[in-house]
Amino acid sequence: NNGSWYYYRGIYFYKQEDYVDAKGQFQYALELDSSLVEPHYYLGKIYLVEGDNSAAIQEFELYLKNSDQSGRVKEINSILQSLKSTSELPAEL
Repeated sequence: NNGSWYYYRGIYFYKQEDYVDAKGQFQYALELDSSLVEPHYYLGKIYLVEGDNSAAIQEFELYLKNSDQSGRVKEINSILQSLKSTSELPAEL
């Protein structure tokens, strides 16, 4: 399926630390096949690198909502807990 092909292209770019191209591939994979779950994980990781914590939280929550509870759940829950506790700090800190 075409969505999977773009997902794997995204993995290639992600491993090269080319996050701009990786993000585009993962987003397009999801446009073609919204049932894919793994692109949400990688998009969350990319948004963390970019410093967009709210987008990262959204992607990780979509992953958890749609996943079959694979091995990444513990990692994602830990990341989410850290992000959410950080986002509750006053802006002036």
